[in-house]
Amino acid sequence: MQEREALTQGRAAFARELHDVVAHQVSLIAVRAAMAPYQVGDLSPAARDAFSEIAAQAREALEELRTVLGVLRTTDGAVLQAPQPGLADLAALVARSRGSGMSIDLQIDGSPVSTSDSVQLCCYRLVQEGLTNAARHAPGTAIHVRLTYGSGLDVMITNDVDTRRSATDSPGRNGFGLIGMRERVTAVGGELIAGRQGASFQVWARLPIAEAGHASG
Repeated sequence: MQEREALTQGRAAFARELHDVVAHQVSLIAVRAAMAPYQVGDLSPAARDAFSEIAAQAREALEELRTVLGVLRTTDGAVLQAPQPGLADLAALVARSRGSGMSIDLQIDGSPVSTSDSVQLCCYRLVQEGLTNAARHAPGTAIHVRLTYGSGLDVMITNDVDTRRSATDSPGRNGFGLIGMRERVTAVGGELIAGRQGASFQVWARLPIAEAGHASG
């Protein structure tokens, strides 16, 4: 029984990693391809069609990825072992996303303190998934990312709702985005609230801080 539970947890972890890494990058490709015709002047009709095709293929790839993830969550798999990003990598993540044309504001409040590797990875993936959701469901809207150090590490990702889309087309509705977020936060002993707040969509999480004192690096 314990072995089966361990395998199940491993498959879920693998699915989360695959979703967070690949879906994020493919989403950026889709966004950049969709925005390119508006950022580059004097494009020929053929070039515009090419960018449109790239964006459509990227969206199709995302849908296929979700299908694969559904299989991974129900069949045997292995846990992905690789160096994992942390809080020190957030600035680079935001910079890459800005490079794709996204408008992102990153704010850090309070004095950074030591956190475990698992909490750092959780925070990074929350921000990454928040940016991916915003790019997919509300392209072109401003995104605000705020980290606050206090009794815990609070992570808030907020973006305006794209009023051109259906109210039922909310981030994570048809995929594993919010499911993966909640699983990650629960695994490190934190709490998460996500949903529409007026004219914006918000993801808030409180993650535990490993120990008091300033982080060493």
